[in-house]
Amino acid sequence: MADFDARLEALSTVLAFVERRAEALGAAHDTALRATLIVEELFVNCVRHGRAPATSSVHVELQAAPGDELELAFEDHGIACDPFSHLADATHRRAPEDRPVGGLGVVLIDGFSLRHEYRRRGTRNCVRVWLARGSD
Repeated sequence: MADFDARLEALSTVLAFVERRAEALGAAHDTALRATLIVEELFVNCVRHGRAPATSSVHVELQAAPGDELELAFEDHGIACDPFSHLADATHRRAPEDRPVGGLGVVLIDGFSLRHEYRRRGTRNCVRVWLARGSD
């Protein structure tokens, strides 16, 4: 895993890391784009809403997984928050004027991923997302 400062100024460095890892793992271009969008969503939400200590870090890893998949791991020290807990509510299917603000990023993650999971380990939120490696 690579560690990054949990500050918005670090976002471009985090995304560059994910792009390099995806390329090194032979991921298709669209898979690399999906991975960076997922990390961007998780990172920005962590920094803006996670209430993590100012000196905290975010841990990111992208690695090969069985079955021609990639596993994306994202860990932060913010408040406990399962980003997938409200997917079943389907508020994203409502008309725009009837939707609550926010929540569409997790719909994007759900749509881009083969599967995903959340766990709280000690003081860390641990999100895992699996993507098809694909081929160009």
